[in-house]
Amino acid sequence: MPTLMVVGTTIFVLVFNSVAGIGGYFMLGRFDLSLTLLLGSGAVIGALLGPKLL
Repeated sequence: MPTLMVVGTTIFVLVFNSVAGIGGYFMLGRFDLSLTLLLGSGAVIGALLGPKLL
């Protein structure tokens, strides 16, 4: 498989895992919005730059 397709597929799966994790923490009342935004912005930047750096 082409590298970009592998990266895209992995990110697609991680999005659903992340949403499930965020939902679980939210239901338990342990959701930290500032930490979520910090980690989420890093993930978005990495997802955009990673394939270009490959």
